Amino acid sequence: MHEISLCMIVKNEEDNLALSLERVAQVIKDIVVVDTGSKDRTKEIARKFTEKVYDFPWCNDFSKSRNFASSKADNDWILVLDADEVLVYYDWDNIVSFIAGNATRLGTIEVVSEFESDSTITRSTEVISRLFNRKFFHYTGTIHEQLVRYDAKDASRAATSVKVEHSGYSKAALAKKDKIKRNVSLLEAALQGNPEDPYLHYQLGKIYFTAKRFVESCEEYYIAISLRPNHSYSYVENLVISYGYALLKCERYKDALVLLDYYNDFNCSADYLFITALILMNNSQFQDAVEQFSKCLGCEKARLEGVNTYLPLYNMGVIHECLGYMTIAKEYYRRCGDYQLARQRLKVLSD
Repeated sequence: MHEISLCMIVKNEEDNLALSLERVAQVIKDIVVVDTGSKDRTKEIARKFTEKVYDFPWCNDFSKSRNFASSKADNDWILVLDADEVLVYYDWDNIVSFIAGNATRLGTIEVVSEFESDSTITRSTEVISRLFNRKFFHYTGTIHEQLVRYDAKDASRAATSVKVEHSGYSKAALAKKDKIKRNVSLLEAALQGNPEDPYLHYQLGKIYFTAKRFVESCEEYYIAISLRPNHSYSYVENLVISYGYALLKCERYKDALVLLDYYNDFNCSADYLFITALILMNNSQFQDAVEQFSKCLGCEKARLEGVNTYLPLYNMGVIHECLGYMTIAKEYYRRCGDYQLARQRLKVLSD
């Protein structure tokens, strides 16, 4: 990736930075690291991989830090990673083809994150724009910054085959960096200037959900949806799905039925079909729930691991077990493979 520069902003990342830079340095030679006020060995570690380590005083604005980093790169094509992200896959031919194409497109990468919830580890994949040409794009937004064109025109996106694993959502990482408190403060400040920005309300809802503040999460998601964002925006599907999970956490099962209104927009999404199946299940509409779970199995991709494979099968097993159809329930559980909860139900039903 000699025609690409890596740009990274960091603060107190001594536990993560070495592995992240070690992986990416195997394929990218021009590496820019911008430190926003580390008190640990972050800059010392960064200098083992690059001479281009810069200080940028933190000013409560991620975009300014990102844009400063890209200004220090040797190349116009910029790949942005965070210190808690590790490169696990890339296809060089795919990336070359992308760069050779239209420079006004944004390149997306897959960011796979692990979440700890109810004593289980869940993996989620998010597609994020991270590869861009700095002649045409820059960052805006104080938090959850977004790439926009200088001419303000809409930008198309294309996959680049780059895949990274992200560790920043683990309980230990969140507690250590106090990310939740910081991000809530930044988003609240941003909303004071843009109270009708649905994206900011969506991001605040996500943070509240991560903090298990589900009532507040529901409130922010509801505001975001009420502001009627364009359904073509990439985040709107996740907004609708996340609102569904927040409503279930608050046991607002009947209220959650409103998500069925979005079927025509997102019926090709395994994640949407799965959350609506859960909503139907929690409203005792079992036949409709089974039909919706079955549709999940026909989807090729899913953001949340398992929603197009073992999770629908497990929930169909639960429904049939609750209705007294034990033979059918056990068959669904067997089809879940090594999924622990399914194996536990099989053991109970076999005893």
